[in-house]
Amino acid sequence: SNFLQRGVGIIDAMMVGHLGPEELAGVGMSQLFVFLMSAMNMATGIGTMILVARATGANQPDKRCQSAGTGIVMGICISMMLGLIGYIFSYRVAVLMGATHQVALLAEDYLHIIFIFLIARGLIYILSSIFQGAGNSKTPLNVIIWVNIIHIIIAYPLIYGMSISPLKLYIPSWGVKGAAFATGITEVGGAIVLFTLALKKGLVHFSLCRINSIDFRKIVRLGVPVFIERILLTSMQMVYARIVVGFSVAAYAAHQVGFNIEALSFLPGQGFAQGATALVGQSMGAKKPRRAKRMGYQTSLIALVIMTLFGASYLIIPRFWVNLFTTDPSVVAYGITFCYIVAFVQPPLALSLVFAGALRGAGETRFVMYTSIFGSWLIRLPFAYILGIYLGGGIVWVWLAMLADWLVRVTVLFWRFKRGKTFRF
Repeated sequence: SNFLQRGVGIIDAMMVGHLGPEELAGVGMSQLFVFLMSAMNMATGIGTMILVARATGANQPDKRCQSAGTGIVMGICISMMLGLIGYIFSYRVAVLMGATHQVALLAEDYLHIIFIFLIARGLIYILSSIFQGAGNSKTPLNVIIWVNIIHIIIAYPLIYGMSISPLKLYIPSWGVKGAAFATGITEVGGAIVLFTLALKKGLVHFSLCRINSIDFRKIVRLGVPVFIERILLTSMQMVYARIVVGFSVAAYAAHQVGFNIEALSFLPGQGFAQGATALVGQSMGAKKPRRAKRMGYQTSLIALVIMTLFGASYLIIPRFWVNLFTTDPSVVAYGITFCYIVAFVQPPLALSLVFAGALRGAGETRFVMYTSIFGSWLIRLPFAYILGIYLGGGIVWVWLAMLADWLVRVTVLFWRFKRGKTFRF
């Protein structure tokens, strides 16, 4: 489900990447900004998932609906505020990230439309978190599958244009705007279907879709560390992107290609991380801390195997992955190098994601935040700047800083999880 939620953006990158490096760079920068602006909704979703999971484990359906309703209302209000802010500052943020005037204009075209529909994206995330916290990951998966299928059907003619001879109908090429419209329309449909199914399955009640002060404070307490973590991580990615774009537009386009390729493994890993959050949260709600810890270990093993297999494919067939997004020779050359590096990132990344998810399920959102900040801001960025720019190592050493970041994080998170003071009553 997480992979396919991100899949809409990956499909956009694939399609506009064949329009040119500028379009690919513009959409890539746009998606980073959207991640930044969605941090508050992601944090609300994690907090809501933990409360829903604990209510499910404690067999309290009314309490679960109350927590879910609070999360939904919070998500709608947050999305409205973020959409307005994002719409106003789209061009300025792209320029701040180092975009040329042309790339910034393309990013602005894409972002204006995405932010108009941001409420739908926020609701999909919150509702998916509610389903997952209740132990039902299949329903959001099925809905997101259809969102992706319909998105492909709509996006292709809107991006490239299409002539339908029998009907004497011509659809003009809208480029990046077409990609954004297709994303917005399909996400609205997905949000409506998910909400309807949540009502039908008894996870949400209209009468309880309001702010409950106690649940609001709990979601804020659990979510604020996640929010700060997401903001600082995405800000780090933007600074990191600024370092990369300083080498060349082709290098940055390849960075965005690599970012989307890595998402093919990262997002399933993130899905297992959320699974760990839900399972640990349910176990803690049922007052079974030993089961909670066992769930964390078993989930981490599954994620490790899957993401390592992805990493092997990045080593063996890197050109195949890069050519999915672009055939520009200069971008392909950089992209293959990125694939080689990110292949070795997969094992520590898998374990870091799941141990972080398990610790969140146990309520340790603050410790996960501190670890993420340490790895990203005090390891990755300094290593990238010193080795890649100051010492003249080049783009390869900038990308190798990712590996150093995740190795540090997995060490700290594993130590905390094994120590396990949280898993006691």
